[in-house]
Amino acid sequence: MSVNVGWRISDATAFSLKFPAGSTLAAQRRLEEIVGSAKAAVIGRYNLSDCVNSNVLELKLDRIEKEMQVALQEDLAKNNYGISVESVSMGTVSQFSSAP
Repeated sequence: MSVNVGWRISDATAFSLKFPAGSTLAAQRRLEEIVGSAKAAVIGRYNLSDCVNSNVLELKLDRIEKEMQVALQEDLAKNNYGISVESVSMGTVSQFSSAP
């Protein structure tokens, strides 16, 4: 499963204290770590069939994305990174790639 996160700097002062010289690359690396942890925690509560299923009605990706966004926001706020997550989207590689 891939996870795409849309984020922004929500508090420039907090951001600059956590990421010297306002390094968005350092912020992105840290955010990737946080996303990985949130992904493992949230997806771990679901069955594989909730994420990958030929019956679209049985997929729970919307719910998983919302839970992941809440988890990310809580972690970011708790650690005062000055970052806000605006969107989270998930999918399998086949959902995002085109047929050859």
